Amino acid sequence: MVETGAVAVISALLAAVVGPMITANADREAERRQQVSEHYSTYLEAANAYFVASQFFVGSLETMQVQDESEQIRRMQPAAQAVEQARIDYHAAANNVYAFGSEEAWLAHEQVLATLPEKPEYAQARTIDPGEPDEFLGAHNIFLAVFCKEAVATPRTNCDRLLER
Repeated sequence: MVETGAVAVISALLAAVVGPMITANADREAERRQQVSEHYSTYLEAANAYFVASQFFVGSLETMQVQDESEQIRRMQPAAQAVEQARIDYHAAANNVYAFGSEEAWLAHEQVLATLPEKPEYAQARTIDPGEPDEFLGAHNIFLAVFCKEAVATPRTNCDRLLER
């Protein structure tokens, strides 16, 4: 009987010590996933904004009916500023992916980055390669699949289906 009582006491002590540790670890993991989720979400929003601003810039330039170069530059300035701000926001979000994300997320970011325009002098050169929508969507889905695996509130097993789109 003494052994049974001792086992019960040891079991109760272990439960009292280990239980809170398990709960604390689960809480830390949930907090980490939430933090990473916020960074990945911000990154995807910034990538979308940069891509859309680039597409709008090119579309505006192609439809402009003004021949005077200085007038073209003046009219394109707001769109050029929007592209530049979107580019800055995108790179700030990418820095957080580097700091808080996984290596897989960084590699996915590099694929998204390859579909986005490099930094030209928008107003002066009035040229920009806005990227191909299908290429951007494919790279976006690669990053989204990483997001699904690493940072959604409840981990999922079917994240790779995003790559089939």
